[in-house]
Amino acid sequence: MSQQELLEIFARQVVKYARDDVITFFDDFFTGKTRSTTGQILLQKYQEAENKEHFLKEYMIPYAVDSAIEVFLQVFDTDLRFKISIQNQQGEYVDALDLTDGCEAEYAGEDGWAEKYSMHRLGLLKVEHEETSKSMKRILKKDDGV
Repeated sequence: MSQQELLEIFARQVVKYARDDVITFFDDFFTGKTRSTTGQILLQKYQEAENKEHFLKEYMIPYAVDSAIEVFLQVFDTDLRFKISIQNQQGEYVDALDLTDGCEAEYAGEDGWAEKYSMHRLGLLKVEHEETSKSMKRILKKDDGV
């Protein structure tokens, strides 16, 4: 397989998962066709929100960005043909997966990269996918602007 073919495989993965799937999620969300638990809860909260602009800015923009980053990192976590290499102080390259069990979990997990290093609001980032329903309801109730 040529280098160009490898690059195209990587490009298709990134575009499909980090771009197209996230856009599809939000297209479904805004047309009321969302089937995911997260999407249904978000849609209900959006419909109930008195200040929809506030809801979009505070929750949906960060959620869209975080979703894209998470699925981008999943490409590296799940497809071993692709690696993120980090150069150490000795000039050697280390595979990021040798340093962690998964980059996506490091990014979005409790006390994860985004929470530690982001200078902007986290929105719904702290919501774990397995506990979406309970966690999202609790987080969204805390915001009196919604």
